[in-house]
Amino acid sequence: MTCPTTPLPLVALLGACSLLLMGLGACNADQDQDGWPAEEDCNDHDPESYPGAPELCDEEDNDCDGQIDEGVVPVWYPDRDLDGYGAPGQTRTGCMQPEGYALTDTDCDDTDPTRNPGAYEGCDTVDNDCDGAVDEGWRWYPDTDGDGFGAPTGERRVCPAPAGYVLNRLDCDDSDPALNPGTVSTWYRDLDGDGFGSLTELSCETSADVVSVRGDCDDTDPGIHASAPDVLGDGEDSDCGGSDAAEPSVGLAASTHVSLQAALDGAPSGAVVWVGTGKVAGAGVDHERARIDTDVDPPGAADGGGCRRTGTGDGV
Repeated sequence: MTCPTTPLPLVALLGACSLLLMGLGACNADQDQDGWPAEEDCNDHDPESYPGAPELCDEEDNDCDGQIDEGVVPVWYPDRDLDGYGAPGQTRTGCMQPEGYALTDTDCDDTDPTRNPGAYEGCDTVDNDCDGAVDEGWRWYPDTDGDGFGAPTGERRVCPAPAGYVLNRLDCDDSDPALNPGTVSTWYRDLDGDGFGSLTELSCETSADVVSVRGDCDDTDPGIHASAPDVLGDGEDSDCGGSDAAEPSVGLAASTHVSLQAALDGAPSGAVVWVGTGKVAGAGVDHERARIDTDVDPPGAADGGGCRRTGTGDGV
């Protein structure tokens, strides 16, 4: 409806007055629910158009200032190699991206799609990433023994790659091809000298403060490690089982298990399963070390089906 701009004459009939008041109310309605009444909204059918709205590139006057798409229309640059980066040249404007155009003009070679600001810088005497530098970041290290691992000294920054050089400096002995990171052993740092390590360390050779066995949860105390007896109630997790004597030290020579049954199930024929100090059957009961030979049968059992305790203890 068309809203009046000048006062209307009074109408004598009550019905006509009511109709007039309803019409005036409709003139101030906010049909698009954008918070602006129709008389102040330049488009009361579009919630994205109202005074102060952000101007969008949509060929509409979103902010109701009488202008369309002012300040938001992008400039497009020709992208001849279609790598997503344009170059200086004849530009175009518009809300929709024209075919063969990009938003930037930073391509240093618009005939080569492998050269642009997002490209990988190769070792090829070419500025691939358009940063003005050529082959930056390439460092080569001498590989005297030819094992594929370079020495930490003697770096060269040239391209293409010099003969006898590699991209890493990881060799611990560049005079011996048998000693390199591909042949190193895994060691564990043993700071307290108890024979059990904590921190993992890769090295070509062993040293006095590393061991091949891990399992130390406190490498500052030689009395705490995976094979230490755990005394119930002393507040110390001496055997690194996770809590104070919560589980027994049960297992084979090179491993531990959470229960005696698990150790027996995993033991091969003839193996000795040991039980260290800790809870096995009854809460609060300390058990002395016991040895169980899984190859000994009880009376009447089939071969290999039983076990024998050769130490002392309760509930085992």
